Amino acid sequence: MRNDFDGVVIEDRQVVEDAVFCHNLSVEGTAEFMSEVEADYVDISGEACFDVYVSCDKLTVRNRCVCKSSLLTTSVRVFGAMAIYGKLHSETVIVGGALKFRDSFRAAALTIRSGSLVKGSAKLRASRCTVNGVLNNSGVLISDNLLISSDRASRIQEIRCDKFLAKYNSLSGRPIPEGSFLLISDFVDCFTADLEYCNIERLYCDSAVIRKGCTIHEILYRDSIEIEQGARVERLSKT
Repeated sequence: MRNDFDGVVIEDRQVVEDAVFCHNLSVEGTAEFMSEVEADYVDISGEACFDVYVSCDKLTVRNRCVCKSSLLTTSVRVFGAMAIYGKLHSETVIVGGALKFRDSFRAAALTIRSGSLVKGSAKLRASRCTVNGVLNNSGVLISDNLLISSDRASRIQEIRCDKFLAKYNSLSGRPIPEGSFLLISDFVDCFTADLEYCNIERLYCDSAVIRKGCTIHEILYRDSIEIEQGARVERLSKT
């Protein structure tokens, strides 16, 4: 470990027992931080494990990172693999690799790029949530604006949102395989929805357009509903 003029650089294998307070923290080797870390910018091109609380303005993970406690930041960019066991609070989260979470996840904007994966087992709250890859969550997703535009299936147990758009989008231009879905969910509650290739057990909404490839077992709507050819709805009720 060495100190440069504006931060700390870890180039080899280190166990850091003392708290770290700096402008820039760069992990190029392998590091375990056993006390709290506060920095403006954290860049991980090697491997890092944070045993306790981490606070920073921007966190970039290019290889591997584990946060065993909470992470408070304004920006997270994951291009490698990251696991968070405590709470995550951030303004923006961009995933171009793999991110796993076990506790409360809160962000103003979450973007999951094509070919990328976010997997969780807790409440995920994102004002804007854009899924171009895969989002699997056994907890609830809460969002003002949810967009799923992908060619791979996401599995989300429960969704509560204002506006929900799900549309098949393949970079290769190939059609979706027969019997495949973009989303598999037990329960969706939203104001408006425009959906295709979704398998949903129960959908509650004000209004919705249900397009080709959808299988929805029950829809309870308050205003209007449009069901296109190629969609399957087993039970339909208006409140």
